[in-house]
Amino acid sequence: MTVSGHGSGLRKGAMFLALFLLLFTFLPPAHAADKNGPVNILLIGVDSRDLDKPARSDTMLLLRILPDSGQVKALSFMRDLYLPIPGCGKTRLNAAYYFGGEELLKTAIRNNFGIEIDHTVTVSFQLLAQVIDLMGGVSIDIQPNELKPLNDLLSSYNVQSGLPWDQDLVAQSGLQLLTGTQALSYSRIRSIDSDFQRVGRQQTVIRAMLERLQDMNFLTLARIAYRCISQVETDMGLRDINALLPLASRDDVTIQTARVPFDGMYKNDTIDGMQVLVPDLKRNKEAAWAFLEE
Repeated sequence: MTVSGHGSGLRKGAMFLALFLLLFTFLPPAHAADKNGPVNILLIGVDSRDLDKPARSDTMLLLRILPDSGQVKALSFMRDLYLPIPGCGKTRLNAAYYFGGEELLKTAIRNNFGIEIDHTVTVSFQLLAQVIDLMGGVSIDIQPNELKPLNDLLSSYNVQSGLPWDQDLVAQSGLQLLTGTQALSYSRIRSIDSDFQRVGRQQTVIRAMLERLQDMNFLTLARIAYRCISQVETDMGLRDINALLPLASRDDVTIQTARVPFDGMYKNDTIDGMQVLVPDLKRNKEAAWAFLEE
């Protein structure tokens, strides 16, 4: 598997895709996919312990999958994108999920970028931490300026969870094997730079998970999937997953990554007290489609 974005790439096996597919093997049958060709799946990460309660979508990642060719495009939408959302006026994109769940978020992306979403998968960040722990942790190279904000976030999480404030604090920078809560805290750092770097840290955690998954066998992946399935919300069923199964058997999967807004196609602004990213919508829409169809 090749993962590329911003000029860099990694060569890995396709085992991580098996985990994604296994997460849904315990679901009841759903409608059959009504088209051949690309499948657009929106992965939604919610910073909430309870997916039934209103929350903003902290991560919005569109996966455009071509199972037969082994090609995957991963397009991240920044949460502070300032866009028109039906029934809400202009506001941050992550508010769409808060006010209308998956359907309103899908509508907002379709209206602004012309992209139709076939399916959604929604998970809490706590699930990410749980999966990392089940994997035995992930290795992350922590920069010296990241150590304090990481531990500050981890201390806050400990207090909110009724744990000792200093439980599992990271002792030093450099390459470290992080637990789930440590990795989650790392992925949330933004105080020392910006949300763009924060998204970069999220991608770093995902890449570290891919490396870890490479060495796992099918039974281990199945065990992780079985323990996590109750925390996943999706409109996908077995028949939908069947269309993606050819991807799991390949060892030449190519994943390309990009981010909206694209460089040079937005401006920073403060509107109604909110720090937002105001995109050049026409140019970003064109760039998004150029990335998805190249």
